[in-house]
Amino acid sequence: MKKDRFEKMRYKKEDMVQAIHLHNEGLSLFQVQDHLWQHDGVKVTRQAISYWCKKYSNFLKIS
Repeated sequence: MKKDRFEKMRYKKEDMVQAIHLHNEGLSLFQVQDHLWQHDGVKVTRQAISYWCKKYSNFLKIS
């Protein structure tokens, strides 16, 4: 089985990628947090979203 950099994470990879994308499109951390909760039922902290953006943006080739 092929491993990726998202293994052993509490949240689904798709939710993390969506959060990073939304933040890089200009939404604030609060807006991303609210969007994930309202649209996907995902409860996540702004600190977690910030961490994902810092950790995975280069991996996803998003600046």
